[in-house]
Amino acid sequence: ENFMRTDILCIGNVVVDAVGVGVDEIPAEGSLALFDRVELHIGGCAANCGLALAKLGLRAGLAAKVGDDGMGAYVREVFTRHGVDVHGLVVSKDKRESTSYSFIMLPKSGNRRILHTLGANATLGPKDISPKLLKGPKWVAALGLTLLPGLFGVDLAKVLKAARKAGARTAGDTANNNRLPDWTPAFAGCWEHFDVF
Repeated sequence: ENFMRTDILCIGNVVVDAVGVGVDEIPAEGSLALFDRVELHIGGCAANCGLALAKLGLRAGLAAKVGDDGMGAYVREVFTRHGVDVHGLVVSKDKRESTSYSFIMLPKSGNRRILHTLGANATLGPKDISPKLLKGPKWVAALGLTLLPGLFGVDLAKVLKAARKAGARTAGDTANNNRLPDWTPAFAGCWEHFDVF
């Protein structure tokens, strides 16, 4: 494959966000409530970082996982349109894995609520990240890590060590995960492999 030379490789979660504008009440079970409109956006830590860097003129690459569905095709189209290298965007072979999705409820008060499914992000792991992607970038950023159980602990350490061995500096960040009250397992054996966190 012809990989684009990147300044930074963003590894991590990509999400299709459906933003419901004007969701001022959550309907009772079995009922319906209207809201103003829905907007479709790309979200997720790796996605946001890659798109922002590309818009700033940096050469950004993405290593992430989507489902074999329309939302995954939408993700690929958006990144390609903005000049982000998508050679590392893997499509899940498991037909039960959808692209990660959030429904963001935005009331008039502006204080949002989010319902989220991990989708294919849940199984993104070292086997999905080609060693070729790690050769060339000045930085490899592993992003949204607490939402990527396939990259917890030794699996994350393996990727970070390979990135540093290839000459890249490494960075990382987290995201809120209400099902992971203790982040210790996610980062066990990893801290020494980060240049910036």
